[in-house]
Amino acid sequence: MNLPKPLAGRVALVTGAGGGIGRAIAEELGAAGAAVAVVVRPEAGAGATVNAIRTAGGRAVQFSADLYDLGSVPPLIHGIERELGEVDVLVNNAATVMPLGPVTGVRQEAVLRALTINVDSVMTLSGAVIPAMGRRGWGRITTISGVFGNLASIPGGNVYATCVAALETYASVPPPNRKRDRVDPC
Repeated sequence: MNLPKPLAGRVALVTGAGGGIGRAIAEELGAAGAAVAVVVRPEAGAGATVNAIRTAGGRAVQFSADLYDLGSVPPLIHGIERELGEVDVLVNNAATVMPLGPVTGVRQEAVLRALTINVDSVMTLSGAVIPAMGRRGWGRITTISGVFGNLASIPGGNVYATCVAALETYASVPPPNRKRDRVDPC
């Protein structure tokens, strides 16, 4: 059976796509016809994700980026555009739940790392792809966050809960040009 490919001709970028939820999302986007930029940390591999998409007849390329280093975003986007084209679908899936534990002992650099990976990278990646989405008049941005971040009663999850609250607020405020450019957060 030859099913329609609703994302044929589109490019999807999925962070944290080496396994788990990110891999499943990347595979579904590939099955829907998108060329998939499978983004993982430099020390992580995404071969299984890329191979699964290719085996199913899709197109996928692995890219490495350290989302704690926001300076890695422009070269990542340029590499994706060079290999696959401009990004139409962004899935912000990469995250860290660390540091866990009481706030009385948390180190400032650990908090800044969590905020950078979980919040700043989402805003930076979104800002990097929205202009091209706007020029083409179509784009989708989805941000994944853990449900336990909403539960203040989880012992030691204060930093991650703060990140999730920031992401939820960010996602709930539409960009001013959303209707004009047809770039929608999902």
